[in-house]
Amino acid sequence: MDKPSRLKNIVMIIAILLAVAVSACAAVYIVKMVMGKEPAAATAR
Repeated sequence: MDKPSRLKNIVMIIAILLAVAVSACAAVYIVKMVMGKEPAAATAR
């Protein structure tokens, strides 16, 4: 009974890590879209 629960925990951890990575990539993509291709111009403001 120990192995299935451990496997489920590992799967959940992997799923959470994937979700975090995807959300981080999406956030970076959105920030780049908002700031434009030149981040220096946005930081100069």
